Amino acid sequence: MAALLGVLGQAPKTVPDLLGEILEHERRFLRRELEGTGLLNELTLDEIDSVVAGLVLRNGAPSRKQCREAVGRYLGLDSKSTAVRTLVEVLHRLYEGEDGGYIEPLQPDLLGEALVDVALEREPELLDRVLEDAEDAIRERLLTVLTRLAQQETTASGEPGVRWLERALAGHLETLAEPALQVVLETGEPLAEHLAASIREGGSHELVHRLLDPFDAEGQRVAVAQREVAAATGERALALLSEEEDHAPERARHLNNLANRLSLLGRPEQALEATREAVESYRKLARQRPEAFLPDLAMSLNNLGAHLSNLGRREQALEATQEAVESYRKLARQRPEAFLPDLAGSLHNHTNHPADHARCEQPLGATHVAVEILRKLARQRP
Repeated sequence: MAALLGVLGQAPKTVPDLLGEILEHERRFLRRELEGTGLLNELTLDEIDSVVAGLVLRNGAPSRKQCREAVGRYLGLDSKSTAVRTLVEVLHRLYEGEDGGYIEPLQPDLLGEALVDVALEREPELLDRVLEDAEDAIRERLLTVLTRLAQQETTASGEPGVRWLERALAGHLETLAEPALQVVLETGEPLAEHLAASIREGGSHELVHRLLDPFDAEGQRVAVAQREVAAATGERALALLSEEEDHAPERARHLNNLANRLSLLGRPEQALEATREAVESYRKLARQRPEAFLPDLAMSLNNLGAHLSNLGRREQALEATQEAVESYRKLARQRPEAFLPDLAGSLHNHTNHPADHARCEQPLGATHVAVEILRKLARQRP
């Protein structure tokens, strides 16, 4: 781009100036191509710019029909009108896709993104029109373009590009959140940060539970780029729950899962706080209905021991895991086939906290017990 402007005798000093000059060059080219069609008597060049920007946001159009529908929507005209049909034919001639697509977005990407920024500065509602009835592939493309703009300190319009990402998420969080999770894997920040903030501020019950299902299934395997979003979703789920008794089990479960996500994010103090609250909730529930909630209490006690150990609080960690061992012993006496593996795992965790074991089982003895349990299980189900 700089070389082209150098040939033309221009020498912009900043990237926004460079992009602005190239966009003007493109506009002059487009105006020349439109002369003689009569379109410039019906549409302004700014309106046509918005159409081209909209096609950048949706990654072009694979067919003439889809292109006409999109252009008609962006202009607020009937897709079968003469103006729309003529403009579509001109754009097809100028931007025909190389791989069979009817129209491809303005190239190179950097120039197409600059056009999007300038068009949105003039007409922010273009975002809403592109997202109207959009498929996930279009949503992902739009978020990718907006994320790349957000990564620029100053855009072609001279303003921070992050505002368009914020506007899209604020207005369309329910439909953009799941496509955004895929884009986060490719683009990372700042989309992950802004998606997490949007979920914390306004994620609905329905959205939160749609997102939590895959996060809970993944557990500690949640992709690194998505962990902030996973934690924010858990925090929002807790905020939406009331303090009523009938929500206590769900709240305890969310607290336990949130603690694991906070730990993965390197926030051990917050993870410990959430786990403590989960343990207290499960302790209360287990007193009322031990058959239903004692396994959850034992599991959360094991987690508490791990979080305490991570913070160097060895004695407290031993106390927590000792209580988990006792809980699993009780459960294993009642249902050995279900809880002997958990007892063995808990004994193993208990011996992994190096500290003064005087008040607890000797680590070697506990390890022997764990080995014998696992040996018996391995004979039954190798």
